[in-house]
Amino acid sequence: DLPAGDKRYYAFGGYTSRNGDTGCFTRQPDQGNKVWLSSNPTGFVPHIQPTVSDYSTSMGVEGVFGSWSYDLSNTYGTNDYHFYMMSTNASYGPEQLRSYDIGGFKFNQNSTNLDATTRMGNIDLAVGLESRSESFRIYAGETASFASGQAGTNIVGWDSSEEDSLGNVTYTGLNSSTAGSGCQCFSGFKPSNELATNNADRSVLAFYGDAEMDLGFARFGGAVRMENYADKQIDGSDNTYSNLGIKATVRSEPMSGVVVRGAFSTGFRAPALAQAYQAKIATNFLPDPVTGETVAFEVGTFPVSHGFPQALGAEALTPETSTNISAGTSLNISGIRVSVDYYSIDIKDRIVLTGNFTGDDDPDANPFGYAVQSLLDAANENASGGRFFMNGVDTKTSGIDLTAA
Repeated sequence: DLPAGDKRYYAFGGYTSRNGDTGCFTRQPDQGNKVWLSSNPTGFVPHIQPTVSDYSTSMGVEGVFGSWSYDLSNTYGTNDYHFYMMSTNASYGPEQLRSYDIGGFKFNQNSTNLDATTRMGNIDLAVGLESRSESFRIYAGETASFASGQAGTNIVGWDSSEEDSLGNVTYTGLNSSTAGSGCQCFSGFKPSNELATNNADRSVLAFYGDAEMDLGFARFGGAVRMENYADKQIDGSDNTYSNLGIKATVRSEPMSGVVVRGAFSTGFRAPALAQAYQAKIATNFLPDPVTGETVAFEVGTFPVSHGFPQALGAEALTPETSTNISAGTSLNISGIRVSVDYYSIDIKDRIVLTGNFTGDDDPDANPFGYAVQSLLDAANENASGGRFFMNGVDTKTSGIDLTAA
């Protein structure tokens, strides 16, 4: 802090760096398209090893202008999620476990705010403006983390072996099954994923006003917030949308120690850029639709603009909206403060992930799975399943909170 006359200048910030290590499901030695017996005769456990960096800084000035108190500030923050895998890429042939740089994603946000408060008679008034910009970027990993080595080698499968009565193992060469491409557990981000987020930018302008007035028998409050969003699309055009949110409150104390309160508000949440642009492929162990056995699928999470979701009827994500109602009372009973509150929250068009659409190479046993695999192949994806975000759920949550202290 730096006081200067009737003003106060301030600044603060922070930086954190974290490293993680999470084991995936074990790749068993009998999972031929994932394990080379000559390198890992007992199988292996891939590990996801991310490095997460967060940085933020804020600076501003507080002061008084006439009857108004104001706070002008700017805040910048960034989050970098960089993934590494201790794994193998079976399609590159026999190899020991090693570390792969599989890329990651980065989110930046800059927000400038002006807030002001004053009192006019028995009315407390607050107003504010906000200008915010955001960006989301995926960056690709090394080639071996996502590619198929089949094209550059003579490998057409994985090694098989025979064991005699004395326990001697003889490797008999290659069989006809195709080795899985990309890192085991979490395939690397591809250049096409990086390219798809080149325009993943958002700008927001918002205004709010808040007023509270004490009429003696009760205190009433009301607020409005107007927001305008402009999201840059993959083709460079802007997708714009606006929202007007409102809030009304009342609080009364009809007798000493007894409080009655109520509130009504509307809410709004724009799709996160990471939801609109997320693209990655990871191994999911799911039931086979035909046999029912748990098998490994390379499942892609695709943005709604991708060819696979589009072929399945995906539409551009829209904001979630909500309506919130609450009412309650608080009173003293024999020296104990008891509060009872009812609440009800209705959310429309919640953004959720679809289920996993899994592929199959057999058009007779699983025609839908065959169609899914055909769509994935047409999109040039080394995946056997896919999913995407959608506005798919309406929810209502209601209940009663009871506290005593």
